[in-house]
Amino acid sequence: MTFGELLAQLMEERGMSQNELARRAGLDSAHINMYVKNKVRRPTIETAFALADALEVNVNVFRQCFDLDTEGEQE
Repeated sequence: MTFGELLAQLMEERGMSQNELARRAGLDSAHINMYVKNKVRRPTIETAFALADALEVNVNVFRQCFDLDTEGEQE
């Protein structure tokens, strides 16, 4: 699952619009839209914490998305 897919799922579960999430997280709604549409793969750590707080989830819920990004990568 991508970060955008998870973000959209969490918003849907909470009945929260992109505008509402942006307001609660102190972000621009255009940024939320870019995440949901997977135009940006992952947020900064500061943004991840702001989104987690706004969604009332532990920031570690996003970890699965970040772990998937590195699976199979070779050094």
